Order: sequence, then C-alpha cells, then structure tokens
Amino acid sequence: MNASCIKTFQTQAFPRSLCRCLETSAEDRAIVFIEHLFKHAISSGASDIHLEPECDHVIVRYSIDGVLQLVSEFDKVYWSRVCARIKVISEMDIVQTHKPQSGRVSLYGVDFRISCHPTMFGENIVIRVLDKSKNILELSTLGFNIVTQKKLHSAITRPNGMIIVAGPTGAGKTTTIHALLSMINDDHKNIMTLEDPPEIMIPGIRHTSVEGIGFFEGLKSILRQNPSVIFIGEIRDEQTAHLAFRASMTGSLVITTLHAKTSLHALQRLQDLEVPKSYISENVIGILSQRLVRKICCGGCVSCMGKSGYNGRTILSEWIEISDNLLTDRSSIACRKELLEKQGVCFMESNAKELVMTGVTSAEEISRVL
Repeated sequence: MNASCIKTFQTQAFPRSLCRCLETSAEDRAIVFIEHLFKHAISSGASDIHLEPECDHVIVRYSIDGVLQLVSEFDKVYWSRVCARIKVISEMDIVQTHKPQSGRVSLYGVDFRISCHPTMFGENIVIRVLDKSKNILELSTLGFNIVTQKKLHSAITRPNGMIIVAGPTGAGKTTTIHALLSMINDDHKNIMTLEDPPEIMIPGIRHTSVEGIGFFEGLKSILRQNPSVIFIGEIRDEQTAHLAFRASMTGSLVITTLHAKTSLHALQRLQDLEVPKSYISENVIGILSQRLVRKICCGGCVSCMGKSGYNGRTILSEWIEISDNLLTDRSSIACRKELLEKQGVCFMESNAKELVMTGVTSAEEISRVL
C-alpha cells in the first residue's frame, strides 16, 4: 500500500501504526487494529468512535466534548474485515448487512455500545465509549450552580411527584439523573428504571431495557413491583405520559426526560401530549433543562484534541417550578418566561453570560450550543 492510502490527521498523536497494521498479511490484523483503536479512543477521552465508509476509504472520527474530530482514514479494501470483527465481538449477525443492528462489548474496564447502520457505501458503525471510571455520579461535581443544586437536592428527596429533565441528545441528561438516583439509593428504597438502553449501572438499582417491550408496557409491569422511585428514560407518547403521571399520583417519585429545547418547551410538550393541567400543577415538582458547553483550556497542553482551545465540559442549566398561572391557555412561552424572570428564575441565557464573563467558556461556544 502506498502512503496515500492511509492518512493521519494532526488532531492528536494518532499512531500511524494503528492503520498501518491493516497493511500486513497477518490474519489478526483487524483484531490488532480494533484493540489499538479502542485503547486510543479511551486515552483520548472520546465519548464516541465513528467509522464511516465512503466510496473508496473509511473515515475515523472521535466525538470529544460533544464535537466530532477527524482522526484518520484507511483504504476501504480493509473495511469488510474490520466491520466483521466488530460485529463478532459485540455479538451481532455478521451475515446480516442490510438491516440496523446493535450490540455491546466490555474491554479494558470500559463498556462499548455499538450501532451498525447500512448506508449506500457500506455499514456505518458508531461506538459509544462508556468509561466507568469517568462516570462522576456526584451532583456537586457536574457543574451546576449552587442555586440549582439546592433545588435538585430538595426535589429528589420528595416521596412522590415528577421531576423532568429536558434537553437534546448529548446534553448530559442521563448522567444528571443517575447522579440524582445515586443520592437517594439506599436499602429502604425500591428504585427501578426503564432505559433505551441502560448505560450507567448502579448497584442496588434495578435497570431495565425497553427493547422488545417499549416504555408503556415496561412501565405497566414496573408499577406491579411496588417501586419507590421510577426513572423513565423518555416520555414519547400520550399513553406513557398519562401512566407516568398516574404513577406519580399513587406514591412513586418519577424522574423522566423530554426532548425539548428548554424547560418551558418541555412544559408545552406535556400539554401537547394532552396531560391535564391539574395533573401538571399538582405533580410536577420541577423541570430542569440543561446543555453541556466546552470549557476554555488553559493553554500550553496537549489535552485539547486538535488544538481546539477547549478541554472538558460544564453545564448550563435552568430550573422552573410549576404554578397555575403558567398553565393558562393564552400564555405563550415568551409570556411564561417573562413571568418567571420577574419571580427571579435564572434561565440558561443568564447562566451562559456568567460563564462567558468569568472566562469559563466563550461566546462562540455558547452560540454553538444554544
């Protein structure tokens, strides 16, 4: 193979030997490549590995601090062997190439969740890197401001009701919720979850995957288990929403997520799902909305992937509590926001300005996230 068949980009010290091992005639070359790839991704702090086939080559990218970084590429002639090896170790069907598949594998003390999706140029693979050593499950270390921390501490100790965490995919909702669950996890509570799929496993908590049953059927079953606390990975439909509220009204503390832009958009989403106003006002303890933003690096280090100027992330957040005057039919999101601001609620935009003024992050990063 000539040098043009393998490219290593100056994002970080990505070993050229990692891809060059594919050039050899050794039978285990795909095995060696995958082992080195996984280890390098872990050491680089990647949360995801993307292996993306194009017409004549395969692109390797990492997601670091929520941003994709181009790392390397190799000739597509090796892709079938590499793809097959990944499917073998994650217990997928190597013969099936035209339908999506998913699997998992644990290596080097890290869980890898693998998604395989057919495209025009071959099977695209995305690998979620779930490094247990980096699962910081203490609320005080996640980056919330003191006011929000106090609100969450108070909310999670309630015996029943509903806590909603809103935000897009990748906003850190799962980590926040598991930090909350860890705070109240003890021998006196029956804490059960419905997740798609479970990512962070906490001893003493009964984690359940919704694969094959769905959130609605799974929640019906859990309610027969006398749960103290239920984490529902996401409310996606009207049936699940109504059953979740019924659980919160009959003695369980329910924690769930909604894919919504802000806390007020989450409130609007509940109304779109035709949840009665009385259910919302009487049962929703509060709605948290959050985003993850990259922190400005101190400089002079090799930690910034691709010399991006950022290293690590912190949280932008807002917390609202529900009152009857927020639920009037004529209230737009803008009117509701104005009302809450008069009551002293600090929204994410204010949180963002503070982080920029104190040099934690940049205005450009805020614009990217918000």
